[in-house]
Amino acid sequence: MKEDLERIQKMIESDRFGFVNGSKEIIRADVEALLGQYFYLPGHVKIELVGAGEKFDLSIKACDCRLRSFNVLK
Repeated sequence: MKEDLERIQKMIESDRFGFVNGSKEIIRADVEALLGQYFYLPGHVKIELVGAGEKFDLSIKACDCRLRSFNVLK
């Protein structure tokens, strides 16, 4: 996991516009891996990433998800 974070940080630092235009699939895979720990995702999440100068607008949408059941010790 540490390697993934370092990879993403290098991408952001090296080329912000390239990050916006070419990295949605990497972001999508990372988000799905995280959300998959909490939800059943029947399909891919949709990522919208728009650069606005130094800032980004990020939208993530997932439909028809179900909450995973967790065993809780009492």
